[in-house]
Amino acid sequence: MERPTNCEFPHLCTNTNSSHAVLSIPPTQTYPTLHARAADLHDSSNLPTPDSTRLAGPQSVHPSTPPISSSAYTSHNESLHSHTTSLSTQSASVSEINNPINILESCIALLPENFPVAAPSDILAAFSGDPALYDDPTIASADLWEKILNRKMHVFLGKSELELAPLVRVGENGISGFCRFVRYFVEQRGVNPMLFDSRVRGFTAAIQSILARHKPLSFAGASKPGEQALSMQSPPGNLVVGNAMGSHTSYSQQLPVPTNEIIDVDTLIEPSARATVISVPSRYCQGYLPTFPPDKSPHMLYPFALHDELSLPWDYESRNGILRLHAQTCQYQLDDSNGMESCLSCIKLGQEPILKGIELCAVEGTHENTTLSYRGFGELTKKFHQKNKQINNMRLKHLNMKRKLLSCTRELDNYKQLILQIGHGNFTNAEKLIRIALKNKKGIKRILDLYKAASQGVYHPKSFTEEEEMLAILIWRLGGIHLAEIAHRALGLPSMTTIQHHSTVPSIIPSYGQPSLTEIEKNIAACFESILSVLQSLPAGVLQVILMFDEIAVEKRPRWDYSTNMIMGLCRKHSHNVDLEFKTSESMDEVFNAIDNNEVHYASEATVGALSILSNDKRLYAARPILVSGTCKKENALEHAYILKTVLTAINHQQTINMLHLVSIASDGETKRGGALALLTCKKELALNSPIYEYLSPCTLRFMNFLVGDNDITADKDYKHVFKRLRNLFIRLCGVSILDVHITPTMIQSHLRSEGHSEAHIHELFKPNDKQNVELAYKLLKDIWSLPEVSSEKPGFAHA
Repeated sequence: MERPTNCEFPHLCTNTNSSHAVLSIPPTQTYPTLHARAADLHDSSNLPTPDSTRLAGPQSVHPSTPPISSSAYTSHNESLHSHTTSLSTQSASVSEINNPINILESCIALLPENFPVAAPSDILAAFSGDPALYDDPTIASADLWEKILNRKMHVFLGKSELELAPLVRVGENGISGFCRFVRYFVEQRGVNPMLFDSRVRGFTAAIQSILARHKPLSFAGASKPGEQALSMQSPPGNLVVGNAMGSHTSYSQQLPVPTNEIIDVDTLIEPSARATVISVPSRYCQGYLPTFPPDKSPHMLYPFALHDELSLPWDYESRNGILRLHAQTCQYQLDDSNGMESCLSCIKLGQEPILKGIELCAVEGTHENTTLSYRGFGELTKKFHQKNKQINNMRLKHLNMKRKLLSCTRELDNYKQLILQIGHGNFTNAEKLIRIALKNKKGIKRILDLYKAASQGVYHPKSFTEEEEMLAILIWRLGGIHLAEIAHRALGLPSMTTIQHHSTVPSIIPSYGQPSLTEIEKNIAACFESILSVLQSLPAGVLQVILMFDEIAVEKRPRWDYSTNMIMGLCRKHSHNVDLEFKTSESMDEVFNAIDNNEVHYASEATVGALSILSNDKRLYAARPILVSGTCKKENALEHAYILKTVLTAINHQQTINMLHLVSIASDGETKRGGALALLTCKKELALNSPIYEYLSPCTLRFMNFLVGDNDITADKDYKHVFKRLRNLFIRLCGVSILDVHITPTMIQSHLRSEGHSEAHIHELFKPNDKQNVELAYKLLKDIWSLPEVSSEKPGFAHA
């Protein structure tokens, strides 16, 4: 009989190296598919079915089956051809049977009835319910995966069957809902099934591994006596068809790898022969399962090369991602009566020292100096990457060193050129140029270019140190503007504009008319800005300050302030009679006309008010001006007191910011200010509950003036001016009255002559043209205090 051109059983092959008929199972073939095909053959003929096969693994001991003569199958040749038509009709559904989702559902059907049912909180419960609820009809099928499905399926991406196996649960919230979800989008919405392939096949492999760990699961019951279903615990490999009449002997060595080709049934089967099914052992030795970390693959941990290095008493095999070790004395077959999953030889492998060391290294890792044959593929890969990283690092270091040496060589050449340029003396301020370049983080190449540009007059360095600025200010103060400009041109010092811009003296706003509260507050803030950080660093508390007033003489001429566009130099009392803002030339004409008409006057003096902090720190103790206001000396005490009151209000507004507390107002002996101070500081007696009362009580200071102003403020007249006023009283020709006694200069001179003072000394003390000499005032008062009591011999002289 001729061989069929389209064989319905392409997996039925012969082993070219032996006389046995071998049925090979491809890796993608599943048990339900084999069962469907075997059932058709079983009903029509006595050809071997999956129930009559046994998986043959490497180095396993198998029963030997005598060769099958071709005459044994000749009598059934016609029966085989009678079913060819029915089998060909079934080939149309092969693709449907091999559909991954169909295979997954077939595997689900094989799960035991007591398998755990999924709960609503399981991961697979997200696929329960109607899949149409997750669908969006407006989205094309080609875009459904990216917009909807990928987010739900991403949870299974990259998971192995060992990771997916714990997720498998039955029920609507389990794997069945997942299958329904996938089938809806593949069949109803036309999504490419290859997008689900990795997840579906992963769950299929996971369920198969679950089935392998449970009790043997048969395909279908044996149709004839003596036949036995295929056990899921049988080792994978080729299905060997044996003769029922042959004896079972063990192979001494491993079967050669079969070469698969289509069986020519006409030449192999003889009519007189009748094939029968030989039962295979129902239980297979599970071997020894080495202990490895659950999150690592045994393929990466087990040292396979150690079998070539040492003579180990076991062999290894891998099935469904699980590494099993079988002792070399293992028979691979177990008796059903002992109830053990592994033979005694495989169980004893756990006591091998080498195997214990392998398990320990898998958990703790191997030592750095361990031989490579004792390492797994994972550590070998890590060692390989480490070696490559070291090589790359050394290569990069070599390249970096080469580049660094080249860069250093170029920099040395530039340094030599710069030294030669400086030695030629083409530019005198080389130190300034280099300092500016280094401040701007310029390299030697850029410094050399700047020096060449400066020597050609193209570049002029403009940065100055603090010493240069102070030197320019000193030259300006001592020699004037012209000398400062000469130093700028000849020595490269800062110009006048730079000096003025970098002045450390704070800018004070002068009062053009009556001093305003805003002007004084701005001046206070400007004066204390430079020491504000110092004030804040002091211990908590307030700082006591003294307000000082005095007058300075000024030139009688108007001035224009460019910053405010105001005309200054007029008296504050009458400045309200004219418009001080410089608008046009007519504004100046109006000012001059007012001066000519005596409506406003030039300021002959400027009243200056300053604050001084009572501190040992000289920086804090310095006087800080807060008021500059011109006066014509025609205002009375009440008008002057109003100006002082404005200054006190501005200080009180700023004391919370600068922690200042005003305690006294100091002034010279100016008459109008004396009256103003009496109005402000002699309002009431010092209160008994005042903090300073215990220091100034009458029992302590009998003749103390206890009149104070608001906030216990007092007046502090400068006693040098008081001494001058007393001297001026004594040298007046009209004299002075003290306790109803009229004293004239002649009487004082007589008493001084009686004590032996010379005429020259007396004449100097009573010099009338030098009324501002404090020394003469002190000497005259001292001589008067030193006069002794006179005797009673001259009553008139004594009375005087």
